[in-house]
Amino acid sequence: MSGSIHKYETPNGEKKNMVMIEVGESGKRRQKKKMGFKTKKEANNYLIEAQLRLKNGIFNDSKKTTFKPFIEDWFKNIKRKV
Repeated sequence: MSGSIHKYETPNGEKKNMVMIEVGESGKRRQKKKMGFKTKKEANNYLIEAQLRLKNGIFNDSKKTTFKPFIEDWFKNIKRKV
């Protein structure tokens, strides 16, 4: 479970930060990236949160989540808080 922060420049010349995190399962290497952080601190906070969620098994990598798995996951997590 590793991740990194990289700087990049937008087409209009703005400097931003991007987070790349390893989300591979069963030996397959997969990366997820999130762009648009104005500061390195914002990017680092997201990286820490994503790593924690990945460790706890609640990091959702899929862009095609159907309603049923989403609501079951949500209910399981909210049940612990209520």
